[in-house]
Amino acid sequence: MKNFLKSLLAVFGNSMGMAALESDGYAGSQDAPIQKLNPGQLMGKLVVITDKITLTAAITNGDTIEGLMIPEGARVIDAFAHIPVSLGATGIFTVGTRAHNQRVEGAADVAVAQDADSLVGTVDGGGQAALTRAAAGQALLNKKIGAENARIYLTCTETSGVFAAGMQVQYTVICSLG
Repeated sequence: MKNFLKSLLAVFGNSMGMAALESDGYAGSQDAPIQKLNPGQLMGKLVVITDKITLTAAITNGDTIEGLMIPEGARVIDAFAHIPVSLGATGIFTVGTRAHNQRVEGAADVAVAQDADSLVGTVDGGGQAALTRAAAGQALLNKKIGAENARIYLTCTETSGVFAAGMQVQYTVICSLG
C-alpha cells in the first residue's frame, strides 16, 4: 500500500498551493499533464485523476475553476463530483472540459469545443452534501483524448454567495490508457 501511495504522489504531485478560482492541483499542472503509467503499474492501466477546490470566497454564477488535465490518449470511463457539506441555500456546479481534440479510431483527431458538463452534469450542494456520477449520456464518457491534453474545469451555475472558508468541491475522473 505504501508503494501504491508513493506512486500516486509521484504521478499526481503534491501541489497544495492555490490561487483564486483554481483547483488545488492546477498550479502544478499548467504546462505538464499527468504522466502515463507503465503497463502493470497499479495493477493495470487505469489512471484516477482527483482534485479538490477549497473555496476561499464567494463565487458567482458563471465563474469557472480551472482543474487538472486528462492526458493525451486516455479514454474517460467514469467521473463524479462530490460536495462533502452543504454550500448554503444554493450551490450548483458542472464539471466539463476546455476545447481539445478527440481521437477517432482510423481517422484524424476531431476538434471538440469547450463543454461545461461533458463529464458531470448538475452537482447540487445547496442545502445538503452531494455526490453526482456521470450519466450514461455525458459527452466525454468512453471517448479518447486526442493529440493534446484536455483541461478539466468546473462552472458555478447557481449560488447564493454564502460560502464559509474551507468549503470544498471535489471531482474524480477515471481513465484507461492504451
